[in-house]
Amino acid sequence: MGGRQALSVGRETRFLIVAGSGTSTRAASSHWVSIMNGQPFHYQFHPDGTYLLYSVGWNQTDDGGKIAYKKDNPKVMDYDEGDWVWPMPK
Repeated sequence: MGGRQALSVGRETRFLIVAGSGTSTRAASSHWVSIMNGQPFHYQFHPDGTYLLYSVGWNQTDDGGKIAYKKDNPKVMDYDEGDWVWPMPK
């Protein structure tokens, strides 16, 4: 699976999370696996109704849903570090 398919899965999962309940979404997200390590996506449902969906990134490490930014430009994401994260849109 390439980058486009991973984005497609992320978008589809985001739709399920927004459209569905936390329980059904959690079950659905566990059916899709990350292209990085073959493990299910991580899903955190928060008490305030928001969620965080993420996969390990290029560093192959579960950083707990952390987005890494470039050290020399903290406004630019560092795709070599941190996780691939799809937070709930606000």
